[in-house]
Amino acid sequence: MFFRRRKKVKRPLYRKIINAFIYFGVGVIALLMITFAITQTSTFRNWLRETVIEQFNSSTNGQLFIEQIDGTVFTSLILNNTTITLEGDTILNAGKIEIKTSPLKILFKIIYFRKIEIKVATIALLKDENGELNISRLIPPSEEPEDEEPSEFSWKLEVADFSLNGVDVKLQSYKRKNSNAFYDVINFDDLRVNDLNLSLAAFADINGNEFEVTINKLNAKPNLNYFKLNDLSGKFLLIDDKAAVTHLNLVTDRSEISISAAISHYNLLGEEKGRKIEDALMRVDLAATDFNFENLTSFIDATYLLKGSVTTHVSASGSLNNLNLEKLIVELPDSRLEATGKLKHITLGEKMIINTVFTNSYINQNDANNLLHTIKLPVYEELGRLNFDSLSFAGNPLNFNSVIKLKTDKGNITASAHLNLEKDEFEYDINIGTRNFDIFLFAGVASNLNSKGSLKGVGLSPENIFAQFKLNADGSTIDDNYFQNLDIEADGSNGIIKTVLSFVSGNADGSINIDLDITDENKPSYKFTAGLNGFDIRSLSGESGIPSDLNFILEGEGENFNQDDLNLFASLIIDNSTIRGLTIDSTRAIVDIRNETDERVINVISDLGDITLSGNFKIVDLISIISAESKIISNAITNKLRHIKPPGRIDNVNAYNLQDEKYDEELSTDIFSSEIDLYYALEFKDFELLSLILGGSEIEVDGELNGRITTFPDSIAANLKTNLNYFKVWDGKELIYLSQLDLDFSFGNKLSTKDLTDLETVINLKAKKVFLGSEFENLFLELHYKNNIAAIDFNVVIEEVIRTNIDGIVDISGEKVSVFLDDLLFSYNDYTLVNKNKIKLSYSKNQINFNQFTLANNRGEIVLGGTLSIEGRHNLSLNLNDIEGKDLSAEFLGLPPNESLNGLINLSAQLNGVAGFPELNLDLSIDSLAYKNQPLGLLAGSIDYTNQRLTANIKLVNGVLKNDKPTLIFSGNIPIDLALKRGAKLLRDKDVFLSLKAEELELAPFGSTVSEIDQLHGKFNAEVRATGTLKNLNTYGFTNIDNASFVLQANRLKYYTRLDLKFDGNRVELSDFFIRNSDETKDGGTLAGHGYLIHRNFSPSEVEITLNGKLKLLSRSSRSANPSFYGDLVIETRNDINYKLDKNKNHLTADLILKKGANVTFSPTNSAFTNETDKFVYHFKSEVDTTSNKEIDSLIVISESVSKKLKASSKIPLD
Repeated sequence: MFFRRRKKVKRPLYRKIINAFIYFGVGVIALLMITFAITQTSTFRNWLRETVIEQFNSSTNGQLFIEQIDGTVFTSLILNNTTITLEGDTILNAGKIEIKTSPLKILFKIIYFRKIEIKVATIALLKDENGELNISRLIPPSEEPEDEEPSEFSWKLEVADFSLNGVDVKLQSYKRKNSNAFYDVINFDDLRVNDLNLSLAAFADINGNEFEVTINKLNAKPNLNYFKLNDLSGKFLLIDDKAAVTHLNLVTDRSEISISAAISHYNLLGEEKGRKIEDALMRVDLAATDFNFENLTSFIDATYLLKGSVTTHVSASGSLNNLNLEKLIVELPDSRLEATGKLKHITLGEKMIINTVFTNSYINQNDANNLLHTIKLPVYEELGRLNFDSLSFAGNPLNFNSVIKLKTDKGNITASAHLNLEKDEFEYDINIGTRNFDIFLFAGVASNLNSKGSLKGVGLSPENIFAQFKLNADGSTIDDNYFQNLDIEADGSNGIIKTVLSFVSGNADGSINIDLDITDENKPSYKFTAGLNGFDIRSLSGESGIPSDLNFILEGEGENFNQDDLNLFASLIIDNSTIRGLTIDSTRAIVDIRNETDERVINVISDLGDITLSGNFKIVDLISIISAESKIISNAITNKLRHIKPPGRIDNVNAYNLQDEKYDEELSTDIFSSEIDLYYALEFKDFELLSLILGGSEIEVDGELNGRITTFPDSIAANLKTNLNYFKVWDGKELIYLSQLDLDFSFGNKLSTKDLTDLETVINLKAKKVFLGSEFENLFLELHYKNNIAAIDFNVVIEEVIRTNIDGIVDISGEKVSVFLDDLLFSYNDYTLVNKNKIKLSYSKNQINFNQFTLANNRGEIVLGGTLSIEGRHNLSLNLNDIEGKDLSAEFLGLPPNESLNGLINLSAQLNGVAGFPELNLDLSIDSLAYKNQPLGLLAGSIDYTNQRLTANIKLVNGVLKNDKPTLIFSGNIPIDLALKRGAKLLRDKDVFLSLKAEELELAPFGSTVSEIDQLHGKFNAEVRATGTLKNLNTYGFTNIDNASFVLQANRLKYYTRLDLKFDGNRVELSDFFIRNSDETKDGGTLAGHGYLIHRNFSPSEVEITLNGKLKLLSRSSRSANPSFYGDLVIETRNDINYKLDKNKNHLTADLILKKGANVTFSPTNSAFTNETDKFVYHFKSEVDTTSNKEIDSLIVISESVSKKLKASSKIPLD
């Protein structure tokens, strides 16, 4: 029973089929599980890594290396340290590549990446000379034929997170692949982007034409100096015929920009059937709160002309055929432009229509200038901020209307214009007006301009112009002149332009009429007439100008404007006018310029003088050749100086002088197109009108000059002859005067010369009298220059006391300047020095060489020998041998014999050392020295200079031998810089020592040095020394005058005196002083005193002196000194006379009494009475030469006295 066989059940077919599927499914799942398990093993990953590397390397031209693969094949795959190389260059080097997918999305036909990340990677792309990237050679071209039939891709792509972290990207040419350079503008041959970080999500349905990209983060550091991307984020969307960019935010280190834009009704990627982009609807909103143009210049080089930051807001909507500009705002630091408007048919270029209106707009000129920093716009600060009340534009770029209303700090401007440039002869209709506008900034004339003007017409070419211009400026002020009426009108038609200007200003009125015929462009002609009535020069120069009432007419006609083709005849007539109250009946000037067949003639005829230019010449060529010749001579002189002077010592020369051989070659090839043969003449006439204009000046000229300038293909010759009988300019203070001056000058040179060898010059100059601050008489100069040798003969008498004569040659043919003088004479008063033999001098390399130089007077000689150097070493000697003191006194100084200084002078000086630190040794002796026939003895001494210190030792010996006992010794040393190049100057911070010693020095010989006293006798003793520095000098010692007597010239009374001074630092003590009448003087007395002085470098700061006693001042014998003032006068002090100086204030207390019996006699002489007419100077005009000379002589005296007074007035008197 238990083992009973069960009954077999028969299953239906469908059940078997289900079971089969179940078993198959279980098997597949088991197989997948086994496969999945295998893919998780390191063995499989290694196999996969090797397989991928092998397949890549075999199918491409590159080499792939993967260090390790982690993760799973199905969901997450990580490649570590992946490298791709091609031909030895690394294309990719990635530390980590991670790819995460979702396999189940495949069931929905979606290729879905949960994450793609490339981290710490370098991508290097190189391109060759043809611009081909190396990555293009990575995959070899396929040999299979391409499938020409397009296939649809029905799958969708979606990346939830794509990121790049720490990625460096390079795009370089092979020449720059190792470059580390940074650039102002992007260089696609060397573009490097470092530290690129990107995070985005993307979706693409290619078949459905739907794309979406959301950038969450993008920042990078390119190799640009002025651009660094801090952040970029935004969303990009494209669905069928719609596209949008929303919340696109760009942040750099210098700018911040936000953009949103959308377009519809146009398929950007697909095919459009009948729809145009011009009809597509769009909208753009842009906000740049801080946009710096340097960021833009980093990518577009042309925007370099813009610099700085702006704030911009733009909103626009519509289509390219009809775009509404809802808002346009551009802001700079102190400027703003705000506009609204419409733009139509934008794609038609010059046919597009623009309608814009600017409101609430203003511009600071500095903002515009800073923005356009390369253009350097003119900035007129005085205009202030330019405020636009209204600014509009309507039309297309070639046919438009515009209106502007502008307010400035200098007035207002309004303007409207219609321009049509579409026609061959464009049309214009312009109106402009000003209100209280000052044009000083543009014309240099202060003004208050109120004007209305218009210009309407067709065309600008002379033969086709039809235009009318009108300007009215009634009620305007120009340069402080008020114009009641000012009108300008001009009409142009058929090549003829007629212009009329009229005005009324104050008492003056005028008009100008010009008819210009330009129907023949090659030969325009014109006529003009100008009249001015009641013109006062003070209207231009102010009240300090010249009072005048001028009436003149200017008329003329001519042809051509080119100065070399000009034909002109013009006349100026001044009639019934006054200047400075003097009447001008009539004066006329004529200008006549004409081109004849074989010559050109220019004549200027006037009452001042006549000028004539005639010959074959062109003004341009004349100016060019004169300019070239001056450059040639200047360059030749500079080259000569370079040979004479050492390098680096020629300063302040023009730029063309600094060009050496290259300049000479360029100049020598400069060939002029035409030769010149010009004759010129000038005849001086009446300068009375010019004297009137100049006011107090008197100008008189009598003479003429003429000459000729002739050029040849490679040379120029010129001459000038001048004969001035009389020339005088006198302004009441200064005199310029020339009398009987004759000048004959000729000149010739080659234009191709490089030195002075080809220069030939002859100058002959004579003048009887010349006064230019100093008086010169009998001036004579004869100079002949040829072959680098100048022969000179020169004579002149200066101020009637100086006479000089030079006759010799100057040779500059070599590398030095050599001077050979046959005659050299110098005379002052009656003292004359003449050369004993030929004078020989030379100059070279900054050294003056006295090869032979001796001047003599009687048996005395002055001998110079050796070298004086400006920079090098000196070796110069100077000797004065047996110079008679009496000759110097009588002949040079003009002293009478009884006042002369006698003695035999000998001096020996030697200058050594270098220019910067000279050394001087000087020995002096004056034997038998006497003054005013009073013997002084022998004066001997020496002066030495070295190391910026001057040492002196001078003594006066009362005898004939140097070793005799001296009565006066002066010695010491002072710091001083005597270098020639630095100029002599005292060194005030260095130590000083000075010493003066005198023992029983007789004062009699020195009595005449004080003009107010006679018969001086007495003894002088002293022992004084000064030490310290020149800034703080102190004195020590004593001086005294004992047993002294003298006669005062003012009263012929004899006095006796004694004086004791003691020096102690900055204090001087007056310890013993008296002055008394002689015993022979009746009622005489004695005045005694004492006191002190405190000084600072001998500038007194405190003084006190006390005197008491009595003294006789006048007696009957005083009548011999002054017959008009004499008597008997004795003064006596009641109390002490006290004088004090304290803090720069003077105090004097004097209580004096006159002794009984005093009397004074005063007898005025005839000279005390003067006639007022003596103050007048009468000038008698005469043609007689002697009378003229007397007048000039008187003017010279007046001129010199005025100069002396002016000089004296500049001195500051001591308190």
